[in-house]
Amino acid sequence: MMRSAHSDFVLEGARLRIRPTLTDTELDYVLELEHHEENRRFIGNWTRRQHEEFSEDEDHLHLIIESKESGRPEGYMLIKGVCLNQGCIELTRLVVDSKGRGYGREAIQLVKDWAFSIAGAHRLQLDVRSINSRAKALYESEGFNQEGILRDCFKEEGGEGYTSLYLMSILEEEYRHV
Repeated sequence: MMRSAHSDFVLEGARLRIRPTLTDTELDYVLELEHHEENRRFIGNWTRRQHEEFSEDEDHLHLIIESKESGRPEGYMLIKGVCLNQGCIELTRLVVDSKGRGYGREAIQLVKDWAFSIAGAHRLQLDVRSINSRAKALYESEGFNQEGILRDCFKEEGGEGYTSLYLMSILEEEYRHV
């Protein structure tokens, strides 16, 4: 069974509810989604134990994104830095099941609102692999700025070449003016 130090955490939008991952069945869903052919090139692939350890850390949130209408999972999200030791929150991972339905955008908007209006963060940061142009375009359209690049830091699936990693962020003052 998953343990979460933040079992009461909930974000609600027009169509989505974001809440802690709590059951083994939900973790099975996360692992399946993470290792799915459509997603695995774009994110790290963790073991069950890595996900469990992440969720046990009081500075982290391991979250399920679900449809408010059906209650069905639509993705998951990992967030670091919720204790705000440095005033910075990191969106470590965002994966949506049904692409092109606006779930990723709504999830990003909910996290930005929470980070800056509720949690009191100064900065929200993330990274995105250079081969994930769809996600990078979403983040840019939501006010994130590219700050740097880690060149050729991931070996491509199948060992054919390397992928870079873009470092992106939005600051509270930028969020307030977007």
